[in-house]
Amino acid sequence: MAILIFCYLHLYINIIKNFIWELKTKYHLSDGRRIYPWILLTLDFPQDNFIHKVQRKILELFAYLSLPISLIFLSTYYVKKHSPILSYIFAILPVIGIIIVYYLLFYHKVRTVKPASKKKKIVFYFNRFLPLHILLIYSLFLITIIIPNANNGFYRGARGNGNGNGHDPYIVSLYYNIKKNLTAWFCVNLSYQTLIDESNKGYNHLFLADLEGSRLEGALLQNSILTRANLSFSSLADSNLSYSNLEEANLNGADLRYCFLINTNFKMASLFKADLRNSVLRNTILTESNLEKANLENTNIDSADMRAVNLNNANLSGARFNNVDFAGAMINGHANCLNTSFFNSNLEGASLMNVDLSKSKDLTIEQISKVKFLYNVELPGGLSKEVKKNYPHLIKTNKDLFQ
Repeated sequence: MAILIFCYLHLYINIIKNFIWELKTKYHLSDGRRIYPWILLTLDFPQDNFIHKVQRKILELFAYLSLPISLIFLSTYYVKKHSPILSYIFAILPVIGIIIVYYLLFYHKVRTVKPASKKKKIVFYFNRFLPLHILLIYSLFLITIIIPNANNGFYRGARGNGNGNGHDPYIVSLYYNIKKNLTAWFCVNLSYQTLIDESNKGYNHLFLADLEGSRLEGALLQNSILTRANLSFSSLADSNLSYSNLEEANLNGADLRYCFLINTNFKMASLFKADLRNSVLRNTILTESNLEKANLENTNIDSADMRAVNLNNANLSGARFNNVDFAGAMINGHANCLNTSFFNSNLEGASLMNVDLSKSKDLTIEQISKVKFLYNVELPGGLSKEVKKNYPHLIKTNKDLFQ
């Protein structure tokens, strides 16, 4: 609608401009400044003084650039909605507006000013269209860079594996800071927000903030209180949930790839089929949480509390569990432990059933000796022989489990 009104306005202005042009050129008026409206004269018949130049720039801004600038503000704002289709639709509108203004400016300027030489023409057109060039570059940047990253999160790839992936630390740091600033502009910021009501704490089956299916990629959620929030099937890729409280939250099927989960509280939370690939968990509380069928591939988990956690059928391939407390945890149902590291982790009282640990790393006999039992478990290297020799009571059979 704005584009249509803008086009109609310029069609009307063009009629007046044609009339003024005819009066100025055909009838040789002695003082063209007496012809009204003076706004059009200021645009079409420039004078060589400072005040007139300032007036001209202001009028050009409102007459030609108001539409693309307004549409750019609208499209930039809408990126935070994280709706890919609508984001692209709104981002294309400024491009259409800029093309229209390109035509209007070219049509009007060619008629009023005709530089003599080819070189002067190039300089003239470049200077006249410079604001539009800048707006067009930004619009294309929005379409090709901002929207795809905003809908997938900005942090992805910024941290690598913590060592810069062989790149110059300064470049990695600069890249990270740029993405951090873009996140602040184009992603949702709910940091330090309380999204629950403590007066409702007694309702055991009530989720106090219903954000099911929300698009929150790259969101800033650190220090937020999301106790018992319903975030099932939400997209939180590249979000920062550090120091947030998600105790008893529903995160079933949630996309938590590449997230920062430092000192985050997931106590008794449900993360059934949640995707945590490539996320960073440090000092994270996952006590009694449900991670059944969750995907923790290549996740870095350091000093986390995972007591009594349910990891049945979870994908732990490539995950690094450093100094993690698995006391009383249940790892069952053919969990994938390919290249999984259990460095200095506590497995005291953990139940291991139908798990292939033969290709896992950093497991010691001291760790295995503290488990509750082993049922149909394959251990790496010589650990199986040591267990059979020194800890045969840990190995259970069908008869032992169902007697």
